[in-house]
Amino acid sequence: MTYSFPEPEKHDTSVVTGPAWVHVAVLIVVAMALTYPCMRRGLPLGHSTITHILYQHYFNEQIAQGDWYPRWIISMNRGLGGGVFFAQYPLPYYVAWGIGKIIPNHWGSYEETRTQGLALAFAAILAGLFTYAWCATFADRLTAMLAAIIYLTLPYFLTIDLYLRAAIGEFWALSFLPLSFYFIERMAAGSRRAVPGLAVAFALVIVSHLFTAVLLAPVLLAYAVWRVARARRVLSACQVLAAFLLATGLAGVYTLPFLAQRRFFHPENFLLTQGANASPLSQMFSFN
Repeated sequence: MTYSFPEPEKHDTSVVTGPAWVHVAVLIVVAMALTYPCMRRGLPLGHSTITHILYQHYFNEQIAQGDWYPRWIISMNRGLGGGVFFAQYPLPYYVAWGIGKIIPNHWGSYEETRTQGLALAFAAILAGLFTYAWCATFADRLTAMLAAIIYLTLPYFLTIDLYLRAAIGEFWALSFLPLSFYFIERMAAGSRRAVPGLAVAFALVIVSHLFTAVLLAPVLLAYAVWRVARARRVLSACQVLAAFLLATGLAGVYTLPFLAQRRFFHPENFLLTQGANASPLSQMFSFN
């Protein structure tokens, strides 16, 4: 017995379904509209804005000096340095740095906040397109587009993560979340490229926000088992676990040094230093 969704009906291109490029264009416009303040003014003023701007400044500074993956930040703590990027996710900072290299700097001292704002707009566009691709595997195109718009406007994703907390790592990880589910669907359909595709998608989640990746892993495993016939469930679970291992290797430049230095990090101290702000009872995700 299988629990897979029925195959979507084949429709001719029409006003109702529309060609895929129209849906893609609509999603890009919606994502840009929702993140227009980020494009116009940069990283929103939220809980972690100042921290991320400082990290981006140090990150850009050391790359300019030839350190292509800054881990020990020399300028932190009044020149004494700090190893924040042994634990801090790197992808959001690399994207913002890359945007700063592509687009000439007309922002002066506001370069870090403006490039981070543009990077978040790009992440929102990816979130919409990945959700559309995922939902189009089991629904018609119009429904998939509407589902993608709903995902973009989810309160936690848009209001809390972006505009309240300025949680750039978690925002990027949630943008790659639908891509992981898309490859689960391709795996259920028997695609040979699904396992490496899932590995790449999950690796992107890891280097965006490790805590989200830890929470996502069992959900992906359960979803993969549910989406196939009973006779294929063990195989499907093994494929997902293999993708997780491959993803950890792909993200090894981040995960291996972090694991090697794990004894120096004590996330439980957040409860002591920040009190209720970091309590699991006050918010679901205590790390930005």
